[in-house]
Amino acid sequence: MKKKIYLGTVISVIFILLCGIFVSLKDNKVADWAENIWQINSNIRKFYSNRPGFWGLSTQSAIDNKLVPSHMVQNGKLVSVYGKELKIGRGINADTVMPGTRGFDIVLYNLTPKECAETLIFDYKAELLLGVNSVSIISDKNTKVLGWEEKNALPLSKQHAKNICEENSTIIWHIE
Repeated sequence: MKKKIYLGTVISVIFILLCGIFVSLKDNKVADWAENIWQINSNIRKFYSNRPGFWGLSTQSAIDNKLVPSHMVQNGKLVSVYGKELKIGRGINADTVMPGTRGFDIVLYNLTPKECAETLIFDYKAELLLGVNSVSIISDKNTKVLGWEEKNALPLSKQHAKNICEENSTIIWHIE
């Protein structure tokens, strides 16, 4: 009887540890994304600090000028922590930033509802969001813009994120 209790306890502890590791890895993925967006934002701001605006900024120029973490560059393209395409520029197509434009966008494409929600419910530290003006979530059925002055700014509740996120969602981080 004692052996069964001991074995049951050991199995329970192992299960709890594995669950903890799984949850930790999931949170680390979004925490890594938060760190990536902060680093990209900081590098771009520093690079363009002595220029009038972000003229000429594009995904390719960000790669060429080493403004993005090197681990995000795969086969000449930017890839997010989800293994999905990421672009830098202006608008949903991440067009090259033109003269007179005050900001730039970081665009995450083709997110699953789960990936989209994980990104939106994460509690970002204030310094990681420095310069982020708003966040847009675009899908086939919805377009939602989250500004900081609104009550629905980040982080969203799980239910709110679930209502917004759909298959192949695109999230655009608008940065000034």
